[in-house]
Amino acid sequence: MLGRLVLFMSKSNSLEILEYLSLALSFLGSVAAMLTQQVVYAAAPLSVSVGLNLFSRQRLEQIQQEQHQAALNQTKELIDPVQLRLTQLDNLNQQIGTTKKQIDELGRMQGDVNIDVLRQRLIQLDNFTQQLTRNTNQRVEEFQQQQQQQLDGVRGSLSQLEALMQQLSTSIGQRVEELQQSQQIHLNNFHQQLTQLDGLTQQLNTSTEQRLEELQKNQLQHIDTLRQNLTQLDAFTQQLSTTSHQRIEQLQHNQQHHIEALRQHLSQLDGLTKQLSTTSNQRIEQLQQNQQHHIDALRQHLLQLDGFTQQLSETTQNDISELKNSLTQVQVKVGELSESEPIQARFKPQPQIQPQPQIQPQPQPQIQPQPQPQIQPQPIASTPTVFTNPSSETKIQDFKFIRTLKGHTDKVNSVVFSPDGQTLASGSDDGTIKIWHVAGAELYSINGHQNKVNSVAFSPDNKTLVSGSNDKTVRLWDVRNGREINKYSGHEQEVCCVALSPNGNWLASGSQDKTVKVWSVDTGKEIYTLRGHSDDVLCVAFSPDGEILASGGAGNDKTIKIWYLNQNKFLTLRGHSDFFGGVNSLAFSPDGRILASGSQDETIKFWQLDNGQDVHTLTGHSDHVCAVAFSPDGKTFASASKDKTIKLWQAQTGELIRTLAEHQDSVYSIAFSPDGKTLATAGADKAIMLLPVE
Repeated sequence: MLGRLVLFMSKSNSLEILEYLSLALSFLGSVAAMLTQQVVYAAAPLSVSVGLNLFSRQRLEQIQQEQHQAALNQTKELIDPVQLRLTQLDNLNQQIGTTKKQIDELGRMQGDVNIDVLRQRLIQLDNFTQQLTRNTNQRVEEFQQQQQQQLDGVRGSLSQLEALMQQLSTSIGQRVEELQQSQQIHLNNFHQQLTQLDGLTQQLNTSTEQRLEELQKNQLQHIDTLRQNLTQLDAFTQQLSTTSHQRIEQLQHNQQHHIEALRQHLSQLDGLTKQLSTTSNQRIEQLQQNQQHHIDALRQHLLQLDGFTQQLSETTQNDISELKNSLTQVQVKVGELSESEPIQARFKPQPQIQPQPQIQPQPQPQIQPQPQPQIQPQPIASTPTVFTNPSSETKIQDFKFIRTLKGHTDKVNSVVFSPDGQTLASGSDDGTIKIWHVAGAELYSINGHQNKVNSVAFSPDNKTLVSGSNDKTVRLWDVRNGREINKYSGHEQEVCCVALSPNGNWLASGSQDKTVKVWSVDTGKEIYTLRGHSDDVLCVAFSPDGEILASGGAGNDKTIKIWYLNQNKFLTLRGHSDFFGGVNSLAFSPDGRILASGSQDETIKFWQLDNGQDVHTLTGHSDHVCAVAFSPDGKTFASASKDKTIKLWQAQTGELIRTLAEHQDSVYSIAFSPDGKTLATAGADKAIMLLPVE
């Protein structure tokens, strides 16, 4: 009964909440009507409120009827067991009467033997029946009293609910009157605000028109200024074009002059070589003649000069051998100078070269016990005079070793040396891969990709080449003939980078789909898909032992992931800038203890792999660091940047060695030759350069 009462109260509360909600909607509708001057906004919620009130009263009467019926049903449920019990008692009385009759018949049959016993038994049964009847009547009276109490409680609850409904109806009426009054006040305020708003609108229109007129005037002034600037720019462009043509002509003239000067130097070098050969022969002949002329005198001192003569003969032979070697070296240098293409671009005019005094013929001295210093050819064995100037010596090394490889028609994204150091491979935005000889000749071109080639890498056995492209594929090529061996498809977006494990069995690729995939080179099957980056994967690199794979994420990620492939775990390194910290390049040191990273925040960081600590931060570039690389001996470290420079560093101390500015645009890729003496670079100027490191 109590539960049903609670249910009734909860339903009543729900109805009350609905009525309050309808009142709130009516208030909001009134406010909306004031703001928009549309009566429908107030009429609709008010109609809903009245409808809910009528519905609530009908629902309340229905709930009261349901509760009364439920109470009657419950009373019936309580009375039914009592009636059943009374029926059972009547049946028991009938059975007792039947039993008495049976006992009387038995008494008549058996006589008076057990009459007393049966009478006592009957008396006990009568007592039990009377007691059972009294208990039953008492229980029925108690149940009727309880039922009457419950009915009284239900009637009281219904009376309270009726009083509550009357009170609620009174409150709703008062609330409606208050809302109407408040609505009238808000309407008045709204009319005042509309009046003010009209005034502000008119004022704003006036101000806007004035402002537009001022802006039009300023715009006309700016247009006139811009036209003047464009006129000045055109004049400056014409002047620059004229100056450029004059500068080009002057450079061509200077280049021709340098060529003539170089030819004169070579002619002088040839003459010097011939003169040196003639002088040496004359010296030998003079020594032989002097030796013959003084034979008689020497016979007297034969015992003393015997040892000296032998020494003189040995010295002469050594001098002749050194002279021949020097001549051979001079001829080789002359050949290299004549074959080098960039001589004219890099060689600066040298002062007029005069033969050194040391290599001029000397007057023949008299034979003395120690004449060796007079015939030693030390100046001949040293570097010729044209190379003794330190500045010119540096230039000669530049134009001797720097080679420029041109053939791509768009920016070059990746360059790498073959393991034997004889060839290079490059990948470009023009969609091609080119194979070059280190001497500068293009061997052949591969045109298998359907889009830009972002990364290339040689296999350790020098037989295959792997590449990654914007066509979402990784491909394996035969280096001997450029034939495609395998294609690895699985990335959903562009492939940014590729790397081969030191044993050549695994291939790693990073993509704009934010994953790193590890493939079996032989079977072409995908072994791992490594997920952890929140942006493009721009670079991947294997450790020297092949057990660790490192990957770097773009600007929204800025992290380096260290994947321990055999342990199925990874480490995250954070340290590059929060704004432009995308990791463009990674490189392991040859001993595998240090990992270097180049970032868009213009810095390079060295990480200790055993604890993940940042041990060095190198600064100096003025734009994104695009590529990093360790030399094979681990002593030198190179970095390339969008600032058009390549920097060489001491790997152990982080000290800057020198800066090379050979490219005309951003430098995207660098690679050391296997012997560490040459650095290959490639960039947005479509050129590949081979720079001497030593």
